[in-house]
Amino acid sequence: MRSLLSQSEIGQKGIEELEFINNQIVKLGLKSAILDLDITLARGLNYYTAVFLRLLRQKE
Repeated sequence: MRSLLSQSEIGQKGIEELEFINNQIVKLGLKSAILDLDITLARGLNYYTAVFLRLLRQKE
């Protein structure tokens, strides 16, 4: 993804933000966690200027 967005300063910033989120999740040391990147969630919402997150809890 980094090479795909190599010409976009905003794209590179977005990748940095996703890497930050991933690193923070790893630091939590959770016994089980799923990080699923779905870039279609914010499709057509060009006004977002930061990472868009949707958090879901697994059913027990």
